Amino acid sequence: MSFNHTHRCCCLLLAAGLATPALAQVPGFETRDGWPLILGPGPSVDGGMMVNMDADPELEMVHVVQDQLHALNLDGTNVPGFPRLLTAGHGTFGAPAFGDVDGDGEDEIVVQTFFFGIRGNVFAINKDGSTVPGFPVSVGGPFKSPALADLDGDGDLEILVNANSGGVAQLSALEGDGTQRAGFPVVLDDISSGASPAVGDINGDGQPEIVVSSFYTVYAFDADGNTLAGFPYTPADGGTIQTLNYNSAGLADLDGDGAREIVFATTNEVDPFTGRVYVLDFAGNLRPGWPTTTEFSIFTPPSIADIDGDGNLDIAIGDRTLTPAPLANIQVWDRDGVPLPGWPVTGVVGAVHAQIMVADVDGDGAVELLVDDNTAVTPLYGFNHDGTPISGWPLPVGTASSFQQSPTIGDFDGDGFLDLSVSGNDQINNQTYLFQLASDSIVYDSALAPVRTYQYNVRRDGVADVLEAAPCRVDIDGDGELTIFDFLAFQNEFDAGDLAADFDGDGELTIFDFLTFQNEFDAGCE
Repeated sequence: MSFNHTHRCCCLLLAAGLATPALAQVPGFETRDGWPLILGPGPSVDGGMMVNMDADPELEMVHVVQDQLHALNLDGTNVPGFPRLLTAGHGTFGAPAFGDVDGDGEDEIVVQTFFFGIRGNVFAINKDGSTVPGFPVSVGGPFKSPALADLDGDGDLEILVNANSGGVAQLSALEGDGTQRAGFPVVLDDISSGASPAVGDINGDGQPEIVVSSFYTVYAFDADGNTLAGFPYTPADGGTIQTLNYNSAGLADLDGDGAREIVFATTNEVDPFTGRVYVLDFAGNLRPGWPTTTEFSIFTPPSIADIDGDGNLDIAIGDRTLTPAPLANIQVWDRDGVPLPGWPVTGVVGAVHAQIMVADVDGDGAVELLVDDNTAVTPLYGFNHDGTPISGWPLPVGTASSFQQSPTIGDFDGDGFLDLSVSGNDQINNQTYLFQLASDSIVYDSALAPVRTYQYNVRRDGVADVLEAAPCRVDIDGDGELTIFDFLAFQNEFDAGDLAADFDGDGELTIFDFLTFQNEFDAGCE
């Protein structure tokens, strides 16, 4: 087997006789009424997102299944205007993004479709299911999720897309009316890697930079499309050619110097198809201790979080193999490339094709890792920070597979407790199973959920800073804005006697909790 200029489809190893989904159960969680749902025809990839689509304080589930965009309430009913057709006959290979792209003060859903990687469309969809004027836009053949970022400081977000166009990769930056931002598109040196762009301030100048890759090369641009000094960077370890195949980068300040490093994975182009993880600074210099090597190819973004609780960021990733035997390796290194105690974990999963989620899902005050698998009926696996299995896990996804599915983690109903949104692919019956699990005993702490959706947040920008990704606590409905609905959600918690409303931390619910909430609300979220 060899890798060439063709994207390799990661084939699910199938079994016959799959039935309808059963309830998904692990300790501390119950399946919500109205779930699971079966959607299709078609699969989903990289999971969905939980965002606020309407006037109530609860979040809604947005998920793409093949060419259909779904938005679902917590009771399993459709949000008005959904589902809606995207491009008939086209697929999706990435999660949707969410943010205000047209400057109207309301967030939009941004999603891209593709047809065999040679053509596709970028959609911007309003909360009522209507299409934003100027969309859809054809930019070539996109694969993974778009990334959203405010490149020009005007308050609305631009849409960053890595796509194949005319046989080469190009980076597009779309304005809210569908036109290209000045300086874009930027043409790269080879076909697209199929990876999402990452967008964040990597050099400490207060302005966002864009990191994106072709099949062989990593680029870094400023907000106007100019190449940063030290880039492009072509990874080659020991003289071997490295490919970037769906390897979206993550951005994080690993050393505390105020500038973010660039973390990405590669695979040898020739046998042995080992994987590598690289860490670069903003000038394209390789950080000491990197790259590290994995036994098999890597097809996922890294997950960057403080996994061992020492106050420093670590890097987790899984590799893959084409065998159904459980041969994959789940790796966790510290910021210097040293394996953490208990890692790697081998002999459990056949292959890892989704970004690993990191959150405290058992209420023990430490984070756990949630990992997919590629065989036909496979659950979502869970590991403690030291590599041991979570008690009572793995989590079944009906009679389907967790293959290429990243769950979403948060407090979706505003009750202060942890919720999980999980999906599974049934490729025998060509459909997707969606689950909503709620806890009434595991408190949700956003600082203990540093990797809670694909590419860290619903903008899919790849920025892994825990404090930046976490919403402030007065944003109770989690929509990124402070509105009357946050006050109503707080009022409901207070009236119900829920200590989540104990904002002054004295163990009692009094008028002083209202005053503390009001002061933080007035100060706003940083």
